[in-house]
Amino acid sequence: MKNNDKKKIILSIITVLLVVVLIAGGTFAWWTWTSSNNTAISFTVEGGSMTIDGGGNITGQKMVPTNNCSGTYAIVRTVKVTAINQTATSMTSTVQLDLSGLPSALRTSNLKYTFSETSGCNTGSPTGTLSGTTTPFTLTSFSVGAGATVNKTYYLYIWLDSAETSSATQGKSFTIKFAGTLVQNAS
Repeated sequence: MKNNDKKKIILSIITVLLVVVLIAGGTFAWWTWTSSNNTAISFTVEGGSMTIDGGGNITGQKMVPTNNCSGTYAIVRTVKVTAINQTATSMTSTVQLDLSGLPSALRTSNLKYTFSETSGCNTGSPTGTLSGTTTPFTLTSFSVGAGATVNKTYYLYIWLDSAETSSATQGKSFTIKFAGTLVQNAS
């Protein structure tokens, strides 16, 4: 009977060890689990925030050349920017356009824009063109003092100038998004 008792004791020890290993392994797996899905992280940094409200993404379908930025086919957006600095050091706010959704065929010197704090557009001298620009493309930047809130209103006009004659631009659609940064200045 001694062999049976030894076998029972050894079997009991193995069973207990197996249960301990399973519980420990399961616990370890719980604490070390990672996922390759849904890896985008949203976070808030204390001390400052910025919102850019330009009415959502800027979309254009089948751009048509027009005489100026106030023409029928021009894109006109009012852009409201609020930058809040809750720190003791000034910050710099930058308003940008993400042009990654702009096809290369529309990156012509005739795709023009004006961005200003004054409503209306000056057709004689647009701010610039969207040809060859990098993304994100900086429209403006301004300082936000320590403990300050700055509210600004801008006006953005985008149009394909009537001088455009290339058939490569015909029927092209695009999406442009607003972007921005709020960076604390060196103290």
